[in-house]
Amino acid sequence: MYFKGHSHGQVVVIINEGPSNFCLWEPAKTRSLGLPGWNPNFSFRTCTLSSSPYGIDGFSAMVITGIDSPAFAFSGCGKSITERAFWSFQDCCVEEPYNQGENMQFTNAIGFKGKFYALTLQGSVVVIEGDVDSCFRIAAVGSRRSVPIGVSRQFREYLVELDGEILLVFLVSRKCIDVVDDVEVFRLDIDRVLWAKIESIGDRALFLEDECCMWVDAKKLGCKKNCIYFTHHRVNEWLTFDLGSGEISPAFGQDYVTWDIGRLNN
Repeated sequence: MYFKGHSHGQVVVIINEGPSNFCLWEPAKTRSLGLPGWNPNFSFRTCTLSSSPYGIDGFSAMVITGIDSPAFAFSGCGKSITERAFWSFQDCCVEEPYNQGENMQFTNAIGFKGKFYALTLQGSVVVIEGDVDSCFRIAAVGSRRSVPIGVSRQFREYLVELDGEILLVFLVSRKCIDVVDDVEVFRLDIDRVLWAKIESIGDRALFLEDECCMWVDAKKLGCKKNCIYFTHHRVNEWLTFDLGSGEISPAFGQDYVTWDIGRLNN
């Protein structure tokens, strides 16, 4: 099993190698919901849901391919959670404001209250709207670029839902590309489609991994509150960033333990 995203309490799981067969898995209630089979000829970057698959109004699943064409794949499911649909592929014909003459190409996305919020390769944030029976469209584009504050040699970006809010987290390498030496967290102003930097996430903790990100109640899991847990991209190690002190340290002591983010759901 391979994890390819976390959305509305569901872990997107690929069964066996390749994304041709995958499902939504809710470990807390030991139930799963199959998604339509994926064509392995198309790229598959990440998958997210517009809302809970167990709501009364149905939901839409969106796959970001990470390529120009097709840019997205959508699957709409009706009120019956047992209903299997199909993938509808769409291109993006909206020009990238930070790369004139080129259409937007997407790297990350998150579903929230029936809509999708996506980041482009050049740092634009867009709002994607539609419903389970129609094509989806870009309804709004943020006026500011989604990049870290200050100079950086390299950074990685993560979108995560935190208790009713959308956060954007940057793991920043300012001095050396092999070392993450700073972390920045922003909250999305939904109405204005703008990011605002925040300095605290309260009693929660965020776990970030390239394939799967989620928030947890720190007290329930027994981890540190107001912290960002993340993996080092060069070695198999979990680190933690304390938003209060601004310090980065090994997440589980000097003799760190290799964690699989899937364990956080047990």
